[in-house]
Amino acid sequence: MHPDGAAPNVALSADDFGRTASGATDMGFGMSLRRSIAAAVLTTALAACATGAATDASSDRNSPAVRATAAPGARDYNKTTDAILAADLDSVVARARAAGATGPSNAAVASIVVMDELAAGRPSSARAMLDTLPERYRGGAGDLLEAWVTLAEGDPAKAADRAREAAPRLPGRLGAVLVALIEESSGGLAAAEQTYARIETTLDVAPPSEDEPDSLEDAVRQLAAPQTSQILYRAALVKHRLGKKDDAQRLYGLVDRFAPNSPDVDLNIARLARGEGPVEPALDKTRGLGRWALFLSEEFGRTEGLAQAISDPTPHDGLVSPSAALFSQIGIALDPSATDWTLGAAYTLMGAKGYAGAERLIRRIPANDVYAPDAAVSLAELALRQDDFAAAATEAQRAMRLAPNRWTIALSAASVLTRAGRDAPAIAAYEAALSHATLPRDRATVLISRAAAHHYFGRVEKAVDDGRAAVAADRRADIRIAAVSYLLDYPDGWTEAVRMGRELLTEKPESVARLNQLGYTLIHRPEGLEEGYRLLSRGVTLGENDYAVIDSLGWAYYLYGDFEQALALIERANDLSPEPNAEILDHLGDVYWRLTKQDEARETWKKALGAKPEARRRATLDAKVAGGLTTPAPERRRPPTLEPFTPRQRSDT
Repeated sequence: MHPDGAAPNVALSADDFGRTASGATDMGFGMSLRRSIAAAVLTTALAACATGAATDASSDRNSPAVRATAAPGARDYNKTTDAILAADLDSVVARARAAGATGPSNAAVASIVVMDELAAGRPSSARAMLDTLPERYRGGAGDLLEAWVTLAEGDPAKAADRAREAAPRLPGRLGAVLVALIEESSGGLAAAEQTYARIETTLDVAPPSEDEPDSLEDAVRQLAAPQTSQILYRAALVKHRLGKKDDAQRLYGLVDRFAPNSPDVDLNIARLARGEGPVEPALDKTRGLGRWALFLSEEFGRTEGLAQAISDPTPHDGLVSPSAALFSQIGIALDPSATDWTLGAAYTLMGAKGYAGAERLIRRIPANDVYAPDAAVSLAELALRQDDFAAAATEAQRAMRLAPNRWTIALSAASVLTRAGRDAPAIAAYEAALSHATLPRDRATVLISRAAAHHYFGRVEKAVDDGRAAVAADRRADIRIAAVSYLLDYPDGWTEAVRMGRELLTEKPESVARLNQLGYTLIHRPEGLEEGYRLLSRGVTLGENDYAVIDSLGWAYYLYGDFEQALALIERANDLSPEPNAEILDHLGDVYWRLTKQDEARETWKKALGAKPEARRRATLDAKVAGGLTTPAPERRRPPTLEPFTPRQRSDT
């Protein structure tokens, strides 16, 4: 199949909202993350709270910040994760309180309740909860939270000492971050400045590559990027508050390299130039605790994402990391100024089909917030996922009115309008994005995205023109890969597509995406079938759970007339695809037809139509549903014998 990401989507994921945690799996920290607090603290939390009565316990004792999250109507959640999907933190905390009251407490329940006791201004109750734990002073919830309890009790010096004592037992840089946040939250900006400076000396501040990692070092850099950018941003804010303009400018510049076009960074740079303070309120003990919860949520997301990726790569409904979702909701309840994280939390719920909870989170963002236009885009995306195309278009247009000069907002709106089937408004939005995108790489992003829109609406020649223009502006890999996919559908574009594909593969010979891209391109012509088959077989060896290359190899077997092997591969690709994929379903329907399973074929083609394919595929699918396959079946031939292939080790050069 066409490689995923043919049109780079610049604004419709959690990563696009500044420095939020994406929940990406961590393939570089295996051993250290096994020591992570996620396993010791939160994995138990959901089990501890999950089996309560159908109706939640009273939440009268919960803090006002948490009570404000209560969902309207009936709240008869069967399990705690249902409450998290509804963004009903009030219910989660009430359940945690009930679980802690019925027997010996544990670190999981204590972590949830202690945070809320502190938010309610009850440090003595928080201390009492910690005192029920065997590791109240060393390890577990004690290391996570006792410094915050001590700070709430009015002893910032002792709180900082407690954080420093706990720091070596926390994974990665979290211990140092805890110290810095305690100092920042107690008003000790000079001390926080020094702590952040020490952390910075341990950071790799080179932005991660946008391409596939081809070494362990690259993979680690990509996985560490969200935490790195958050640390740098906090350091920049401290310098900004201290009036150290040059240092703050340097740090904001580093953040901008990790998260370009973040509106809060841009606004603070402008305020710094005018001699004004940061737009965000300074941390106090409650907002600081909220930011700590957000750093924890990022850690949980990587840990639990890794565990799921290792145990079962097949997509599942629901939250990848319930702990990350829970702690991000705690964090934004305690620090409502974290609106970038609010949007990230909403996208997490969207991905798990928690649409009502996602909408409630998005609507917490004030109308005058710097992220208000992004919130409108999020509402548009939410409507789109629920097939409410009219509402999606309305919100997309509203987002553009809120931020008429932000090209990323126009591009996001254009993406929504395209998928909502609004052709002319979508192209107008792309034009607006181009009028404000001045850097070559930004213009390339808009052009290749507009190419996707032209392709979706059946204008292949315009798609190819935009693809070529994008490549001329910026030759990064994802731009060229997308351009190849449009050339493949263009008359006489195959030779150019193969040339560009060979160029890409030469740069990274063991890239699964590039093996798939070139291999799938080659098999579209009889003279390229054998070479394409060899490349795709190698790609499946390297990416045994990559649904795109598995589907492509299945289609190569189809072209060799081996429909049984094609069926096994394409069915697996369909199982691995996180969402219904029109191209995979189209291929699968063709295989069923050749195996004389006509009813299954038509049902599968109908599912492909439901996945909203581009115009050309939609037309061929309509014809197949009506009349079946009318072309002759590929003649059965024996695929070439393959030489044994062992991928190089990542450390090889």
